[in-house]
Amino acid sequence: LCFNDFFKKPNVSKTRGHPHKLYCAGASTERGLSAFSVRVVPVWNSLPEQVVTAPTMRLFKQKLNECNLTPWLRGRAYINT
Repeated sequence: LCFNDFFKKPNVSKTRGHPHKLYCAGASTERGLSAFSVRVVPVWNSLPEQVVTAPTMRLFKQKLNECNLTPWLRGRAYINT
């Protein structure tokens, strides 16, 4: 799978939050709304900067476990990004 087929990095250098924000094409069908890329982008964009910029996978997992992800586990919770 090619990263660029599912996700896009913003063209602007200034974003709110962390510098690794992702964007994906909007989906209009129910099948498209349940696609992995559409569901994961709001979660990724809502993570704190210290999580996404962790230098190792071990630190990333450790910091991710410290995050409150319950809003994302209960269903569709979208944060404006």
